[in-house]
Amino acid sequence: MSALPQKIGYTSEGAFSNAFKRTTGVAPSRYRDGARAALMS
Repeated sequence: MSALPQKIGYTSEGAFSNAFKRTTGVAPSRYRDGARAALMS
């Protein structure tokens, strides 16, 4: 995931993670894990 933040304009993975959590209410890793679980069910 480290390349994604730079590709979409964030200066660091931490900045992206903070913005993502503010927007969605969950950390990117928790969101990803939930999406994976939904696909598996």
